[in-house]
Amino acid sequence: MRAKFSVLLLLDFLPVFLILISTSEAATVKPANISDGELMERVKNDPADEIKVSFWDLPLWIKMHHILTLVAGFIAIWKLLPFFIGKIKVGLKNRSRKKVLEFITRNPGVSLKDLDVHFKISRSTLRYHVDVLEREGKIITIKAGKERLAFPVEYFIFNGRDVDKAIVLRSDARKRILDVLSKNGDMTLGELARTLEMNYKTLHYHVNILQKVGFVDFDGRNVKVRL
Repeated sequence: MRAKFSVLLLLDFLPVFLILISTSEAATVKPANISDGELMERVKNDPADEIKVSFWDLPLWIKMHHILTLVAGFIAIWKLLPFFIGKIKVGLKNRSRKKVLEFITRNPGVSLKDLDVHFKISRSTLRYHVDVLEREGKIITIKAGKERLAFPVEYFIFNGRDVDKAIVLRSDARKRILDVLSKNGDMTLGELARTLEMNYKTLHYHVNILQKVGFVDFDGRNVKVRL
């Protein structure tokens, strides 16, 4: 297995070796033993009808050397291209993941649905970023009903007791109940149901949840916001 890996590694870097060898074996040009002034004078005095030699008139070994160098260069670029493309993709993914983390940090308890709406990316891509952030220990997700809510780890460290409250307040109905109680003070369950135009049984369910997390006091009839 190790020998097979070595052969594959050699094949991957062979084009690079060919470039290095071809450039090292290229013709060495030695400086002429003349001054710059003499050299310029010779260039000026070159005959106008000097014979120009095209590439195809060069010796075969020079043409082969040049062609092999070009081929080796193209192969090297082709081999290294996936590496650079992969680096670019990783960079873009990390940038997107960082934006997701920053949004969750600013909005503890945000749902995956809300993240999807905000970033306008596919649910699978978003779920991938969230899963990676959770594996890295940067966020924690909690299942709340049919939703999956995301919290930064720091939120649990400093506000662990408020997690239940954050989940409870994701309900618009419960927010309305607290808003009405804050404005009107103590109310009976019947008064609250009429004010909110909410089914009595549904209201009873929400008030019980608000009582469990400490938002209200409820004795079965009267409801009061807990200060």
